[in-house]
Amino acid sequence: MTKSRKNPDAEIGYGKPPREYRYPKGVSGNPRGRPKKHQTVGEKFEAALNRMMTIHEADGPRQISVFDGVVHAAFAAALRGNLRAIDLVLRLYERYRDDAATTIDPKDLSAADRKILDNYMRRVQTRAASSSSPVPSNSDEEEKD
Repeated sequence: MTKSRKNPDAEIGYGKPPREYRYPKGVSGNPRGRPKKHQTVGEKFEAALNRMMTIHEADGPRQISVFDGVVHAAFAAALRGNLRAIDLVLRLYERYRDDAATTIDPKDLSAADRKILDNYMRRVQTRAASSSSPVPSNSDEEEKD
């Protein structure tokens, strides 16, 4: 190590600048701090849709999420006869409704499919146990039926 010119006893080197150039005690070397992470467009939409809003109904004011408000507005517009809203509501209903043709009863699964799902559930539970987040077991689902 090299010695300081003013104080030959003080060491200077990597990670040890001369005392006259060091930050004074109590002063940060990064005064503005780390920049904040920028939100993605998806995060901004999610935050906006999850924000709460007040609606006024016959029962009085009620708090709902903006997403629920958009759904209510689409239904209200459809009920007023707005053809685009009617089309939107019916298309969404067709896409997301539970239908016997698209819903699988676990009792109707073949043995091979059941084995695949059991192995998957075992892996998910093992992973969840290591991260200590609860995941319902497969036997819990069967007891409900």
